[in-house]
Amino acid sequence: MSSTKVSLPVAVAAAALSALAAFAVASASKKRTKKVPPIKLTYFGIQGEAEKVRLAFTLGNIPFEDVVVPFSEWKELKSKTPYGQLPLLQIGEEEPMAQSYAMLRIAGRMSNGRDVFADEDVPAIEEALGFVADIERSWRIPVGIGIGPAKYGYEKGTEETNAAIKRVRETWVKEDCRNFMSLLTKKLEGKKFLIGSKVTIADCALVPKLNRMMSGGVDHVPTTCLDDFPVVKEYVSRFMSLKEVAAKHTATYVKKRCAGKDEAAGGGANLAA
Repeated sequence: MSSTKVSLPVAVAAAALSALAAFAVASASKKRTKKVPPIKLTYFGIQGEAEKVRLAFTLGNIPFEDVVVPFSEWKELKSKTPYGQLPLLQIGEEEPMAQSYAMLRIAGRMSNGRDVFADEDVPAIEEALGFVADIERSWRIPVGIGIGPAKYGYEKGTEETNAAIKRVRETWVKEDCRNFMSLLTKKLEGKKFLIGSKVTIADCALVPKLNRMMSGGVDHVPTTCLDDFPVVKEYVSRFMSLKEVAAKHTATYVKKRCAGKDEAAGGGANLAA
């Protein structure tokens, strides 16, 4: 009888992975029975970088305080934040934390409702989040040139700058937008959501961006920019029709927080995307 020897490093790695998996399962079980501490999410009164976190808490049936910072108060608050940006998330008595994607994953793990960040789905979710990040990087340029034109070599408010903003945004609609929406259409073939039949934090990250593109709140990006991609529009509608989302993220809410001209904030506020 032949036998297969397993090297010590491989055996140790296998044991470590097994222990990690067991810990993850135990943690997942505990998180659903543990009382949720008070949660405070602080951002401006727009969708921006906080919306994905709000959606993850909403789908996970996790109550949170949605603290809105007026743009007029941002200058004073900025120096008190870890990186000079919002959003901030405070859980219980812990120090407020920054970085919206860290918040998104934490919100997904805390879920008491839909399991939007299940262990078995992590590889597919992370891959999808990478794709969303590609779209965000592209989208940040046409939005960012309006928020902070100086970063792109333009003086705010001049005719030259306004012409550059128009040119950049119209080019983005014709080129990058169409490219990414074609890729997204292909990714959604035979699926209800990004990874399949289950809604996840990846959808929470993507849908607000798509809503913003169609909002009319970004000059020279028309509300019809996704009309040639019915699969994408159906996907957005499907997500927004989820009972938890529809109950708290009403048409009035979306219009108020998505259609505004967020260029007004500026000053390093994390708005772009």
